[in-house]
Amino acid sequence: MLYGSLSDNLHKLMSSARISSSKLSLAVGIEAASIRKLRTGENSNPTQKTLIALAHYFGITISQLIGETPLSGADDNGSINLVKKINIFDWTNVPGMNNTQEVIYDSIIVDAKYSLDCKTFGLIMDSDDNMLFKKNGVLLVNPKLQPNNGNYVLIYKPEQKRPSLKKLIIDDDILYGKSIVTGISNTVQIDVADKILGVVIAYIYNEWFFIN
Repeated sequence: MLYGSLSDNLHKLMSSARISSSKLSLAVGIEAASIRKLRTGENSNPTQKTLIALAHYFGITISQLIGETPLSGADDNGSINLVKKINIFDWTNVPGMNNTQEVIYDSIIVDAKYSLDCKTFGLIMDSDDNMLFKKNGVLLVNPKLQPNNGNYVLIYKPEQKRPSLKKLIIDDDILYGKSIVTGISNTVQIDVADKILGVVIAYIYNEWFFIN
């Protein structure tokens, strides 16, 4: 049994993500004309490299893309409503900092079955200084979530150029940020002037890891 053709599924995914052939072309490195041919069914036999790139972008398997297995979130009419675009920001331009303009660095498509808030954004880990979050993995941060004891949070100090990732410790209503850097275990009180920009809710590195 086939769950739609490649062209049908690609059309559904692109429509759900509201992405054009031109923008998808830039994101995956495939010519826009080739994407259009796949979407219309003019080309039904793409290369493995093309399938891998498209499946990776939409966060699905090749089997789902070509219709061997159903797309997550497909309803009875074949509509896809369980994919969501998450904006990725640079560490020096995180939403909530004292920046005059938020510049989007990149974006990813994720499965919305994870109930991500519309304000959720992503950050790419750019160092290997801790044992929890590997370099090049993606942190998903919810700026609207109320921080609780034990959460991993982004703490921004006005004198710093970028926020730091800490484990939140709450003791007698006093907030502290505990270092997660390997070999450093210091805990520092969070000042009134400091801002908690969001709570880390998930981490993506080949697969999903939910925090707390």
